Amino acid sequence: DLSALEAKEEVELEQIHLMNFLSECILGQHHWIEKSGLQVEFPELEKDIFVQANEHLLKRMMNNLFANAKKYAVTFLHIRLELEEKQVMLIMENDLEHPEMMEIDRVFEPFYREKSRHSEGSGLGLYVVKCLAGQMDCPVSAVCEGNVFRITLGIKV
Repeated sequence: DLSALEAKEEVELEQIHLMNFLSECILGQHHWIEKSGLQVEFPELEKDIFVQANEHLLKRMMNNLFANAKKYAVTFLHIRLELEEKQVMLIMENDLEHPEMMEIDRVFEPFYREKSRHSEGSGLGLYVVKCLAGQMDCPVSAVCEGNVFRITLGIKV
């Protein structure tokens, strides 16, 4: 499966109603989010925003981003959208208990996990996000400011 991701095969993009898509993704995460006690903020989902993406790959990316937040978020999870001329920036951020344990320049490397290794996982989640984003020509980046970890994904409109 990992080899297929790294092969960077050409994928078919389609027009996706972003708000409907995000609503489905969020509903799919509802169980753990409700149990987590996190303070959660989502974008207003009434707007008609259409993006060019592969729905299957985008869903897989979102599942991996939510899985990452589930492991590391301490008190909050915020998702917001910023509309630019040729893309929508999907921004997901959460706080971290031990930001000093994270090597931000390595989070997209395969098998990387923060130094504390207190959580389960293979260390492939964000690497998969990066590979899938590359297949759809979507820029993806991560920063850590203080104790806030932020992933930004650009999706073409």
